[in-house]
Amino acid sequence: MAYNNWEQLQLLVNLLDDKRNDIFLHVDLKSLNSFQKSERVKCKNAQLFLAKSMDVRWSDISQTDAEVAVFQQVLETGTLYTRIHLISGMDLPIKSQDTIHSFFKGRDEEFINVNTDLTFVRRIKYYHFFVRERRSHPMADVARRLLLVPQLPFVDRLRHTQLRFAWGANWCSLTGGIRELVEKYPKYRHMFKYTTSSDELYKQMILLNCPSV
Repeated sequence: MAYNNWEQLQLLVNLLDDKRNDIFLHVDLKSLNSFQKSERVKCKNAQLFLAKSMDVRWSDISQTDAEVAVFQQVLETGTLYTRIHLISGMDLPIKSQDTIHSFFKGRDEEFINVNTDLTFVRRIKYYHFFVRERRSHPMADVARRLLLVPQLPFVDRLRHTQLRFAWGANWCSLTGGIRELVEKYPKYRHMFKYTTSSDELYKQMILLNCPSV
């Protein structure tokens, strides 16, 4: 998932450019012109797939939609990948590809940060409006916070879902979990739409509800 710093993105791709890897790249729609004017990124050994660009806004449901769309594209290739790593275009691996592949060989567990304490339960317990505009228009975040106040005594959105509350980092390394996310996300998207940082909620909450994962 990338949005700028194309030289660094090329460095990342160089470090992942291995015949054992396929790379799926999502470039934020707002940055697409800049990306196209650059030399883009190139691979010699790995296959590089460009995902359809979406307008991703920080903390907004659009970030989650973009992740799920990329996961769906991975599944639609029909390739039986042993593991799918979700990383930022700003990340760089600190181990060689041989070391990374050796570490994951024969391992089928999901590597994802999951917390079930209530530290960030307000992100989903109440309705958060104007999340999409909160960075571009400071007053939007003020309005969002003001609209939380009348909800505090009355609203608990978690009462209306069978999902157990959980949260964690959005970056992860999954196996069969991505199929569960792609299949179940449409059913639960309404729960994550009016939240903040839903990309740090939906994976944890959906996967905890899947006994097979």
